[in-house]
Amino acid sequence: MPARHPGSTADVELAAAIVMHRDSVLVVRRSMAERFLPGAWGLPCGKVDAGENPGDAVLRELREETGLDGTAIKFAGDSVPFQSNFRGSTVWNRQRNYLVQLCGAALRAQQPPVVDLPDETQEARWVPADEIETAGLDEHNLRAIRQGLTCYQQSQRDSSPMTASRPRA
Repeated sequence: MPARHPGSTADVELAAAIVMHRDSVLVVRRSMAERFLPGAWGLPCGKVDAGENPGDAVLRELREETGLDGTAIKFAGDSVPFQSNFRGSTVWNRQRNYLVQLCGAALRAQQPPVVDLPDETQEARWVPADEIETAGLDEHNLRAIRQGLTCYQQSQRDSSPMTASRPRA
């Protein structure tokens, strides 16, 4: 186990998408083939490639994991660093969380868009924001969603449309 303190630089950078449709949040169930937390419910999330901007990575991962296109409109915050096993080694993970707005027809649709999952053992659901605490998510994902909900609620209170400005990494 690395002796590094969780506050230090991470071995693995992750980017997670908090995707809102009206007042619901997209959550996905991980494939049963995953080595890390198979079958667990959480946010669309994945590794940031070397040299990739986390704001770009979150959109790439969203498309790969759900078939949905979006715009990262606001950096919501970092998650508490955590350890996992990656390629046979224990590593520290740093997760950057982004509030993501859907693009095109999905943005204007009354009903949440259909999610196109890459693995038949995965599932997706749109959870009403006021039910997220009882949706069977772990504390790590709940914290990230709370960050996104705070950003979303601030944008609603400000009565300003969610803009497509590029978030800082």
